[in-house]
Amino acid sequence: MNEYEHQMLAKGLHDLSLQFAPTPRNAVSKDRIGVYIRQLSDLPLPAVLAALDRCGKTCDEFPAVSAIRREIGAHATNSAESAETAWIEVEREARHVGYNRPPEFRNGEFLPEQKPKFSSDLIARAVAATTWLLICRGENERGQVAEAFKWNYRNLEKQAIGEIQRGNVGEVGPAIDEPHLTALPRKAS
Repeated sequence: MNEYEHQMLAKGLHDLSLQFAPTPRNAVSKDRIGVYIRQLSDLPLPAVLAALDRCGKTCDEFPAVSAIRREIGAHATNSAESAETAWIEVEREARHVGYNRPPEFRNGEFLPEQKPKFSSDLIARAVAATTWLLICRGENERGQVAEAFKWNYRNLEKQAIGEIQRGNVGEVGPAIDEPHLTALPRKAS
């Protein structure tokens, strides 16, 4: 995080501390906020601010750093999306796009080959682990293919949550898709 992001995080922590303190005088000290900033500076600011917002809505007291990290990890992979709903999306794409379809010819030219599109990177990685060919051509053993996909999905989800909780964050995906954080003020260059 750069200096501007440190300031934004400090403001977010201070605002959260005011929610739990009976008076501004009892708010969390600047030293404690500095410790939190050092402990959370390896994570992307939007993910941390979203977690602070959720902690403000669900916690009974000012959260520890570990609680904030757990909150980020729990929401890093869009927890509303289960393996079963992900499988429904994959089946829909398999019917729509298929595997190795002949090219379509319209208005004197071939249309570009369609590629499957998924709502999250996690689904795409689970499809790659299961293989697109097996998903599209596995009609006889559809139940086994579905179970293999769901198993891959759940394991990749656990792995992604663990990576975020350890601070190894490349892309946090849905964790930063909080609607109220889409227009964060930017530092002037």
